[in-house]
Order: sequence, then structure tokens, then C-alpha cells
Amino acid sequence: MAKLKKPRRTKPATRKEFSVLEETCWKDLTGAWRGMSTKAMVKPGACGAWSIKDVVNHIAAWQEATTKIMPILLRRGKIPAGEFGLKTFNAKHYWEDRSRALTASRDRLNKSRKKLIAALKRVPEKRLIDVKNQVGLWAKYSTYEHYDEHLFNVQDFRIRIEHRK
Repeated sequence: MAKLKKPRRTKPATRKEFSVLEETCWKDLTGAWRGMSTKAMVKPGACGAWSIKDVVNHIAAWQEATTKIMPILLRRGKIPAGEFGLKTFNAKHYWEDRSRALTASRDRLNKSRKKLIAALKRVPEKRLIDVKNQVGLWAKYSTYEHYDEHLFNVQDFRIRIEHRK
């Protein structure tokens, strides 16, 4: 089997670089599952016990949350404590989204990304690319870093299931 490595990405220094990086990582992630059968997309084991469909819903949930809190972050610089605990948020959305159909999950992901990108266009460039503030961190972790976080798992899962054929 092929040896996979996490891609090395250059941190963006401008809005344009952020946009290019987001688009590149998005294409890498969605390309990793493109052409897979529905059966493969809903099979557990892509990311721990999660299927690729679960990963799709997980990314969409974080994009939706980021779109909602970005105006709060821009006004106050931080969100109320405990509002978005990582494990709690992930578990809550995992169970809420389990019954969502694959087609609906994909549609949700595409819509949430479009809304997030539109919201990020309203963020001042300096705050968008500065990962020392909450705005920049949320932008980074809900786009290119998040896509790359799951890219390796999706690629590895695809190799494993195709190797079994």
C-alpha cells in the first residue's frame, strides 16, 4: 500500500493566499472521496468509527458554527466560555446527523462552505490571517486546517477498502 503523508502547507500571509490555500485543501479533501460508492461513503472506519459521510457532516457542522460565531468574534474577539467544547460539539452533532442521507450530507457541506466563505470575505484581512487571534484561529481551523486534518484519514480509508477488492 502507498505511504501517505500529511501535506505541508505554507501559512497564508494575505487574503488571496488564504483563499488559494482553502480552495486547494478543499479540492484535495473532496477529491479524496470523489467517485467512491455510497456503500463505501457510509462504511464506518474512515476516521475512527466515523464513516466519510460522518466526516462530511462533521466539517459542515463546524462550518455552520463558525459562520454563526464569526460576527460575535469580530465584535467581541472571543466567544462565551464553554459554548463550543470540542468533544461535546462533535458528539452532539455526530448523533444528530447519523440519520442524514448521504446526498443531504453532501448538499449541506457545499452550502455550509459557501456561507462560510461569504462570511470570511467580510473579515478584515489582518484578522483573517492572524492566527494569534480568535477570528484567525476559527477561520484556519474551520477551513484548510480542518480539511487537512481529515484528508489523511479519508485517503487511507480509500486505499484500505480498494486494497480489499
